[in-house]
Amino acid sequence: MAAKQTYSVRLDADQRLQLDARAESMELPVGCLIRLAIDAYLKQQEEKDYLSEVEKRIAVTIDRLARQVAKDRAEQQMVVGMLDYLREWLAFTLPTPADKNQANDLMRERDKVFWERLPLQFTNSTKAKVTTYMEEKTRRAEPCPKCGTGWLHPKEGKKGVFWYCSNWKASPKCEVTFQDADGRPLLPSAETTDQ
Repeated sequence: MAAKQTYSVRLDADQRLQLDARAESMELPVGCLIRLAIDAYLKQQEEKDYLSEVEKRIAVTIDRLARQVAKDRAEQQMVVGMLDYLREWLAFTLPTPADKNQANDLMRERDKVFWERLPLQFTNSTKAKVTTYMEEKTRRAEPCPKCGTGWLHPKEGKKGVFWYCSNWKASPKCEVTFQDADGRPLLPSAETTDQ
């Protein structure tokens, strides 16, 4: 059986008179009325806690849906842009040259232009700038000094850009990170690693 705990309640004279009058009208002892009031208060607090938890879950779900809608919208715009590009490419009609070799050369040139421009249809200008920047950064990637098998890549974090090893998900993990120093990882000098 659970041990009972005793709590003391301090009431003003007016509050005590109101409590006595209410207990008398309900034909209940004052202690029972206080217990009922405490139970009602605790239930109310549980409901508030439950509602705040539900509110948090709803906010998280709405945020997740908003991100998914934005992602879907971006993908939809990319697909529409791609379809427009394909429609434009297919609508182009080559002039009929008298020479078969000249027609083949025109077709090859047209295909070459199509394949060169195709990747640009999959990125908007902002993403293309970011992609170009990151490709330039990773093109000059350095090997990880800790594990020796991974490559250091830049990443934007809460405190700015930092560099991490590409083996951070590999087995065994390499969780080394380095600060950024003007677009390069700030590696420890050879003198400090020997000591």
